[in-house]
Amino acid sequence: QLIVVRKDQSFAVATVQVTVDNQRPTATILQPQPRATFRANDESIVIQPRVEDNFRIDRVEFIVDGANVHTATVPPYAYRWKITGAGDHTIFVKVYDGAGNSAESERVTVTVIR
Repeated sequence: QLIVVRKDQSFAVATVQVTVDNQRPTATILQPQPRATFRANDESIVIQPRVEDNFRIDRVEFIVDGANVHTATVPPYAYRWKITGAGDHTIFVKVYDGAGNSAESERVTVTVIR
């Protein structure tokens, strides 16, 4: 309950429903698989996470080699990352819920060969 002070200094009591969300969302990478190998001529890699929350997902950030390459705000939360060069690349996602709680998926390293 809230006690409200009006402009004329009188008081009123109001009841307000409040939902507290302090539970973090969860995120896992479904695709690509850890240690997967791609060829540079594949052109892109699909990043497919599974994200869950007890209320709602606000956004999912797709991180490749430390840089945010895409942010998704509506499902399906997937992204086709354009391959930027040969070598090892580390991929993960960071998910935020509507209350601002966040979580990161595991890091997945893939290799791109020429």
